[in-house]
Amino acid sequence: MRLSLLLCWLAWLPICRLPAWAPPGRHRTRTTQAAPPPPAPVPVAPATPTPAPAPVSASRAEPVRPYARWQIPHYSALCDLTLRHKARWALTYEGDQAACYVATSLIEDGITVAASTPELLDAALTEFTPSPRVRAYAIDPQAATLARRSEQRLLARMIREAAAA
Repeated sequence: MRLSLLLCWLAWLPICRLPAWAPPGRHRTRTTQAAPPPPAPVPVAPATPTPAPAPVSASRAEPVRPYARWQIPHYSALCDLTLRHKARWALTYEGDQAACYVATSLIEDGITVAASTPELLDAALTEFTPSPRVRAYAIDPQAATLARRSEQRLLARMIREAAAA
């Protein structure tokens, strides 16, 4: 089987290399199509002297490029933080909020942690350990409620400590 495939491929290879038998592609021009007509000559306008551009004054600044207007503060720290916690958290930057560094849990729905600096967010994500995954048939409703309350107390304590600092 392999030998027959190899022989077929070897027999096909020279056919593809010949320009007359090669399949039409992006880089091959077709000989059956007529060549496009040459472009019409462009009328030449009489040469008129153009006024010299006015010198740019030192007081007029160049406009700010649109991609340079918006930058994430502490971007490298945010990248390091993202690499450290990417298994459990999705980190984003939302510049319109006071707590602009936001982490959303990838493990549990509805858990979001926000901080004003990457250092505070790193401390919060390092301290906070989400509850382990439990199979649906083994969930104890009372234990799940206690775990949620415990997580909420922990997050509230961390927020109070961050606000006091």
